[in-house]
Amino acid sequence: MLIQKSKKDFICIQCMLVVIAFILLAFLNGCNDEPVLNDNNPPEEDIILDVLFADAEEFKYIHPGYAEGNSGAPWGFEHLGIDLITAINGAQVLAPASGMVEEVNIYMNPRNNQWQVNVRVVYNQKYIYHVLFEPRAPSEEEIALQYAAIPVSIGQKVTQGDLLGKILDLSHGDLSGGEAGIHFDLRENEVLVCPGYYLNPEALEKMLTLLWAMYPDAKICYP
Repeated sequence: MLIQKSKKDFICIQCMLVVIAFILLAFLNGCNDEPVLNDNNPPEEDIILDVLFADAEEFKYIHPGYAEGNSGAPWGFEHLGIDLITAINGAQVLAPASGMVEEVNIYMNPRNNQWQVNVRVVYNQKYIYHVLFEPRAPSEEEIALQYAAIPVSIGQKVTQGDLLGKILDLSHGDLSGGEAGIHFDLRENEVLVCPGYYLNPEALEKMLTLLWAMYPDAKICYP
């Protein structure tokens, strides 16, 4: 009888250990479902943008703003972004939101045969923004000067307000292709949307001031 009781006790202990092991495994799996909070995890919340400049006086105005199709925008054409025209050579351009730099590349715009530098920043899986440095460079040799004025690199993490670069004026007075400046656009789930809807209130006020310098009382978004 004592031997049989010992066997029963041993079996019960084994059962208890198995149950405890399953409970512990379920607990650990539940913990793994939680996001790991470290620098490699992008934020999950919606994006809130700040201005792209350290000093508004380094830019003359916004031209054009955002417009979809024939929406009645005062600049008269579709433009899926916001262009800030520089007032000085070397105006500072700041990151409007935090993120990971995915691209920094030189390319030639076939519409005006001018060279530009594109900086692409991933905020999270939902939002990506581009800042195109458009110094009106007529040659690949000159755009290298603009590229050198952009300190960020692919894979670098930037924080809102960090310096993305300085926009140069390489037009040499030839404004036939437009004035030097930056083009800013925002993609939500890979679809271009108006950045104006995502600006914080203070940033929106500053951006409207630049827009109204060219288009008094205009809206920054014409969907």
